[in-house]
Amino acid sequence: MSQDAHQPDPAAERSSPLGSLLRPLSIHPLYPNHYVWFVFLSAMDVFMTFIVLQFGGAEANKLADWILQRFGLGGMTLFKFAMVTFVICLCEIIGRLRYSSGRLLIWAGIIVTCFPVALAFGLLFLHA
Repeated sequence: MSQDAHQPDPAAERSSPLGSLLRPLSIHPLYPNHYVWFVFLSAMDVFMTFIVLQFGGAEANKLADWILQRFGLGGMTLFKFAMVTFVICLCEIIGRLRYSSGRLLIWAGIIVTCFPVALAFGLLFLHA
């Protein structure tokens, strides 16, 4: 099955945006393969953050660092995955209004999430 198997009909995209938003959410997500990569990379971000912290590094995201200082690693992990959930829900809402915009948003999320993972790998490589 292709990753765009559940792509809505383009004619439906031009119909009432409110109607497509109020339509009951289908069981099938719009971008399932993209979500797998986004969640995987987000999990890698949390894992690599933990590793970097063990080597004496710091969390670069100021909000995540504030949460880490007050609520520990569990709180930071909960925060990061709350953001993942928010982005996925936003992609589903936007994608039902305009499929291509939702797909662009999840691609942006995937690309942005690659940066901290790559940076953490680079820092660990330099440290070793």
